[in-house]
Amino acid sequence: MRYKSGTSDVQDSAAVAFKSGEGVCQDQAHVFIASARAIGMPARYVSGYLYTAMPAMRQPRLVDAWLGAEIGWQSMDVTHTCPAVRNYCRLAVAATTWTPLPCAACARAAAARKMEANVLIAESALQQQ
Repeated sequence: MRYKSGTSDVQDSAAVAFKSGEGVCQDQAHVFIASARAIGMPARYVSGYLYTAMPAMRQPRLVDAWLGAEIGWQSMDVTHTCPAVRNYCRLAVAATTWTPLPCAACARAAAARKMEANVLIAESALQQQ
């Protein structure tokens, strides 16, 4: 699927996104998850942040795929076709693209309110070894 902003709606199914052949990171993650599950591979949706050298952080839509007992769950950034390691901060994991908000029920109940969050990313002692 080609990445193209403004081509889909947040409620579009994986089938709709796949048929269009283009979409945003959420659509790409949704199609990946549906495709993995279609061949019997467990997969789930991950929300979080990607730290970049720029002052702002991006919020990519990630996926986890189960690659068997020896390997386990592997996280991927489908849009950038790379493993989601090091600079990725996972916040929530869910079965569908609509549920992994850190406070999904709160966000829906208070749609008119503004929700803010601050994230501080620092390298841990284990990462420095």
